[in-house]
Amino acid sequence: MRLKKPTSKKGLIIEFRDPRVIDQLVTNRILNAVGNNQDDLLPTALAFHYSGDSDALNLARRGVGVVLQALQGLFDEGLEKDEFNPEDVKRKARNILGFPPVEEEIWIGLYLAPEFDALSTWSTPDQTTGPVTFRISTNIVTLGDFDGVWDRTINMRVGYGNMREKKQLNPLSRPCPHPERFL
Repeated sequence: MRLKKPTSKKGLIIEFRDPRVIDQLVTNRILNAVGNNQDDLLPTALAFHYSGDSDALNLARRGVGVVLQALQGLFDEGLEKDEFNPEDVKRKARNILGFPPVEEEIWIGLYLAPEFDALSTWSTPDQTTGPVTFRISTNIVTLGDFDGVWDRTINMRVGYGNMREKKQLNPLSRPCPHPERFL
């Protein structure tokens, strides 16, 4: 993720020697399969949660919080404008925070925003850069507590994953020797 490009599914299968584990990470929405053949993988919010990398997790949490707050601010302004871009989010975040937002926080927050139902549509030149133009979802008004939205969303997904786990192979039963590869 730090390289802002997907990880090759085949490369992970060769490294970990078990395609079922990689497939389960995709099935359980820890990794997102992208590309023409779904053979490239990108992390989801759950990947940050399970990564063991506290710096990456904190960056993602802060980024989501800042971006969602800025998106709600833009939505609440009721502007005639329907389509927004990252610069709009940066400007609004600066107004809310009182200082310039961290560039990486804005990038990761926008990258993860669709997982939090904050965007209704978005366009991106590829799957790794995050949206370059987007529309804000009306669901933004339901998010409320921006400090708690990460935990609520993750807890809901972890609970759903626990229900699925009882029926399937647990992809997290074996420790991942290099969790940073996904981030």
